[in-house]
Amino acid sequence: MTREQQGMDKRIEEMRSQYQAGMRISIDMDSTMKLVRDNEFLLEEMDRIQGLLDQANKTVIAMLTEKESKEHHLKMMEEFDSRYRHSEFDFAHLQQEVSRIQVERDKAIAELKRFADRDPYATGSSAKRVLSELGVPHDPLD
Repeated sequence: MTREQQGMDKRIEEMRSQYQAGMRISIDMDSTMKLVRDNEFLLEEMDRIQGLLDQANKTVIAMLTEKESKEHHLKMMEEFDSRYRHSEFDFAHLQQEVSRIQVERDKAIAELKRFADRDPYATGSSAKRVLSELGVPHDPLD
């Protein structure tokens, strides 16, 4: 083999080596881009799941609040029952209790309306639902 041919073979081998290195870089870039797309998808899914978890937490908190409220009213009724079971019926006192409970109910309804007006997408929707269940009409313009 002549010196010129050896030089050409060496040059061809260098070009082949550069081409293979370029292909490896291209393959690495393709793999990197796929990882980036997969990562973006996973981040979107994580955001979606976080939103679902936030909504579930709000629902659980509302349910616990409702349960605590029911337990509190049951306890009040039991106390009332135990206080007045063996005593003489006191109509005036009963009227005072009814008035007090109505005032508390009106305060709670006003608070629910305030929540419903303040944030119609988060707490407001729950507050509106409760107002609806109580049969209280709610118009934010009132």
